[in-house]
Amino acid sequence: MMVVYLLQWDVVWNDKQANFRKVRDLLSTVSVKKGSLIALPEMFATGFMHAPKEGAAEDFSLTDSSTVAFLSDLAKETESVVLGGGIAVDGSCLKNRVGVFSPKQENPILVYDKMQPFFSEKKYFSAGSEVVSFDWNGLKISPFICFDLRFPEHFRKAVSLGSEAFYVGASWPSVRDSHWEILLKARAVENQAYVFGVNRIGKDPYASYAGGSCIISPKGEVLASAFDKEMVISAEVNPEEVREWRKEFPVLAEAFPFF
Repeated sequence: MMVVYLLQWDVVWNDKQANFRKVRDLLSTVSVKKGSLIALPEMFATGFMHAPKEGAAEDFSLTDSSTVAFLSDLAKETESVVLGGGIAVDGSCLKNRVGVFSPKQENPILVYDKMQPFFSEKKYFSAGSEVVSFDWNGLKISPFICFDLRFPEHFRKAVSLGSEAFYVGASWPSVRDSHWEILLKARAVENQAYVFGVNRIGKDPYASYAGGSCIISPKGEVLASAFDKEMVISAEVNPEEVREWRKEFPVLAEAFPFF
């Protein structure tokens, strides 16, 4: 068993320090249990930038990146794994990246680059090429980012690698708000996996956001929801629940491969 915490707030546009403070302020309202998982929205430190502003992009593999340093410190302070991302410089390319930070080391233990950049991202961002996963407290988790949610083949690929839970960090706009929970539930039900969907609220120069961050069980039940409020939500998750449900109702064994 472990606890998952999702943080939802109105991300301050292109102000990393303000967003770092907001994360700490929100976490101060709860008592984070050691060994938990803490998840932040897509591009949590800057807001979702189709066209990155000067200073927004960072080398996500180095601790002299302010975002990496912040996430690394947060993992150590809470003695938990932290998922958070931003705009990563990768050679001559930019990537929409999320890092997984362990309390045991400074650099991320794993990074995932968004495989499905949104239409407006494609001019500036290169797509990732690999589904990845990591283990934390007995649960195997694959991270995804926003628009990836619409492509079920990536999630089924993760299941083929042994994943039992998915993180989806997002800046999902209000105009398509009705799709958000439907797709999160679909990914949970069809893969018999937990889904941790964390979105933002508020506005930026491009869109408004309705939140709806939620934790969904392998049977598609909403265990916690933030609706449209600034808040931290949490729920206990149990790897055995995934394994028992997959054994009791073995639909994955009947599935045709996507790849």
